[in-house]
Amino acid sequence: MVRRLLLHGRAEVRLTALKALALVAPAGDADAIDAASDLTQDRDVGVRLGALRALTELAVRGNVCALTAARMQLGHDLPEVRLAALHALVQLSLQNDERAVCAVTQLLEDNEDSVRQAAVGAICQVSLKDDELAVLAICAHLTNHRVEVRQAATEALALVSTRGNSSALAALGALLCDSDLGVRQRVRDLHARLSIKDTGCMPESACISARTLPSTDADLDSWSIGDETDEEDESELFVGRWDGGIGNRPRIDNPYAPPVCESTESLRDLHQLETDSMKV
Repeated sequence: MVRRLLLHGRAEVRLTALKALALVAPAGDADAIDAASDLTQDRDVGVRLGALRALTELAVRGNVCALTAARMQLGHDLPEVRLAALHALVQLSLQNDERAVCAVTQLLEDNEDSVRQAAVGAICQVSLKDDELAVLAICAHLTNHRVEVRQAATEALALVSTRGNSSALAALGALLCDSDLGVRQRVRDLHARLSIKDTGCMPESACISARTLPSTDADLDSWSIGDETDEEDESELFVGRWDGGIGNRPRIDNPYAPPVCESTESLRDLHQLETDSMKV
């Protein structure tokens, strides 16, 4: 009875029959899947959308008939049909299915921004991290003449690539000088992230800073800025000495001031003499 109504002349009747079929037919029923697949090409858009939704409830992952019907609707004129077909394809595909990966990445060139963004999110659901097929399929769209396509491809590549992926880095390297500022920024950020190697060590700049700071009390009196062996170096005009001041930073002395004391004890004596003279 239900399957006979799928052929009714009125679209609303066919749509109601589809909903009923999804409820009563057992999962994986070949006849029900065939009937729903046929209606994905119905002349009424609402029936097409209903058929795609019914396929996700009737078919199991990897069903060839359902996957073929969903892939055929990815090229429909209406973006809502393409989105429904993409959703069905993601729900029905086995992970890392070559045909599904190629079909989804092709939507990175879709004219509708909503479809492109949906394709970006779907890629990581149908492929594995660092899968060579997915990476190469995405990289093929990085050279597209449309800026929005290159941006979508860069976002997709960021989802499926991890550090050190040579194929992704090679493709991104060619876009570091892209004509579009937004693309260049995305590419540079992603290239830098994929190039980082986690060594577990302190950055070299931090190591240099740590080596230049005084580590003992003896260093406080002798620490100086610049190379004191170079007599022609103009930096000798500003000799830094450690005075235990605020922030533990060296003080830059006036080159024409009286000679400074070379030890903290001498500095205390000088301070005491100045205090006594003020009392007098």
